[in-house]
Amino acid sequence: MIAQELADDNSGGETGEGDIGDEGTGDGDTGDAMKKKKKKPKKLIIDVTTHWNSTLDMLERYLELREAIALTLLTDSIQKNAGNLDTLSNSDLQDVTDMVELLKPLKKATTVMMDEKKPTVSLTSPLKHGIEIKMQPSEEDTSTVARMKRDILTNLSSRYTEELEYLVEYTALDTRFLNLPHLDEVHRRDVFRRLKEKALQFNQVFIYSYNNLYF
Repeated sequence: MIAQELADDNSGGETGEGDIGDEGTGDGDTGDAMKKKKKKPKKLIIDVTTHWNSTLDMLERYLELREAIALTLLTDSIQKNAGNLDTLSNSDLQDVTDMVELLKPLKKATTVMMDEKKPTVSLTSPLKHGIEIKMQPSEEDTSTVARMKRDILTNLSSRYTEELEYLVEYTALDTRFLNLPHLDEVHRRDVFRRLKEKALQFNQVFIYSYNNLYF
């Protein structure tokens, strides 16, 4: 109901601007042009538990429309039908703002991983490392942010554990990450050692197959 009120308020305001343009100029073409430019009213977004990014989208949209929401909650129709409204405090709003900033790297990472035009398996290791760096605790963290960071790190710690060795090798073969900047020197040397050994094994298999095939 609140979302519908917002849509009605926004669309009404924009229609009003179009009417003023028609009356002020007396030019029907101007009115038509303004109607074409009229933006579609934005609505609140409800997050979906199976889509992480939807939570960020929901919070960002709330911050974008919070002034309109506050005005809508003061209308007589809302006050009569909603009873006691549980609104967000200044502390809650700060938490929402902090959560948006915290979730942005996750959305960026998932957006990159969903790119169908380029192979993305080589990005898994550096992206995971980048998220882990972003989620490191800070003395400036609020209790909400600190708890979210812990939960995210706990979730990530159990992901790609068995496949990590292969994922890092894929990353090393990607020309964008030849130096493996997200690894320390010991792990970097170990990755290149494994790749060299596998390359030699592949070369031996190729030579053996070639000799058996042609000689």
